[in-house]
Amino acid sequence: MRISRNIFFLVVSVALVAGCSPRLPRPAPPVASSQIECRFETDIPRPLSGGYLLYLPESYDRSTNRWPLVLFLHGEGQRGGDLDLVRGHGLSRFVENRRDIPCIVVSPQCPSGSRWSAEYLDLLLDDVMGYYRVDSERIYLTGTGMGARAAWELAARSPGRYAAVAAVSGGGSPSLARSLRSVAARVYHGDKDPSPVVSEAKSMADALERAGGPVTLSRYAGDAGTAWSAVYGARD
Repeated sequence: MRISRNIFFLVVSVALVAGCSPRLPRPAPPVASSQIECRFETDIPRPLSGGYLLYLPESYDRSTNRWPLVLFLHGEGQRGGDLDLVRGHGLSRFVENRRDIPCIVVSPQCPSGSRWSAEYLDLLLDDVMGYYRVDSERIYLTGTGMGARAAWELAARSPGRYAAVAAVSGGGSPSLARSLRSVAARVYHGDKDPSPVVSEAKSMADALERAGGPVTLSRYAGDAGTAWSAVYGARD
């Protein structure tokens, strides 16, 4: 499967930065899968304990490099307690059964009936970075639908932490644009997405441009699935 150039916006690296963090024990991926099922427990800001999928490059254990990390946030339809819902969607689907993606990918699952919590996601990211060799200057955010909105909010909360945001078929609050001026941004939507999504995506891109941030808006002739396919390289 060819890696799309949009994926490279998230994960391409000119050179990997050497690090010296010790290797720590980690579980093996399930048979026929390249993603590890993990748990993260916290009661802050409320009991939002849940699972997440972790993808590591095939050469991770053969080097002392620090790696780029992409945090992928799914939409409403993948909430719950079954990580297979996440595994079959978006960026998680793209990396499943692959070994050649040059980055770490973290794909948490939001519990049923809940919305993404920025505080929870910050703690999760801190936890992952404490165990794995992450290049702190190359942390990227991407999400679909509900996850796209959460990606904007998370980046605005800590803009110095993220190198780029890619929002797919989801809007954001234009009031966040000034906080995001230092973060490279790409906004994607399908022309047949629900009208609120299209208008909100355009409004977010316009606000970022007015604020002086580096932003690109990409439209596709189709629905949300078309946009997901174009960005992540696999159609849901």
